[in-house]
Amino acid sequence: MTSSVVYSKSSYSGPGGGNTTDDCVLVGFDRDVVHVRDSKDPNGSPLTFTRADWTAFLTTITDPAELRAWPFDLTVQTAVGDKFGHRGELDYGTARWRGGSAELTGTGRAEFAFLPLAGTHYVGLRNSASPREVLVFELGEWIAFVRGALDREFDLAAA
Repeated sequence: MTSSVVYSKSSYSGPGGGNTTDDCVLVGFDRDVVHVRDSKDPNGSPLTFTRADWTAFLTTITDPAELRAWPFDLTVQTAVGDKFGHRGELDYGTARWRGGSAELTGTGRAEFAFLPLAGTHYVGLRNSASPREVLVFELGEWIAFVRGALDREFDLAAA
């Protein structure tokens, strides 16, 4: 049950932080489980990850070599898109899903993929154990989240 989970967002969410709105990736910690959900879908089911898999994921998305390989940089200011209207057009099957090192716990690893569409990118986030359950974030939401991760806002030690 996630009703007792307190979610937080990146300090970079909102105007000036890479995201033109307060829509964001929300992260909550509950004992040995990390919950992730989309602020635009407050009634949606969160993705869950073990602490070990979450730590490996954060290590991946904050690695300088990984960041240099991305099709955009973290200083981009982006406008709000219509991710819900475009979900059916995004190609999840041929996306290059990547995340932390090999699955650590047998419960799936946190994976992300860039989902290009109509001149922009969306970012998918999923648990490899449930690959059909994908949260989709607009580029600004993802940039704000990653910038917060670089500042260690989502580290387990901070929870």
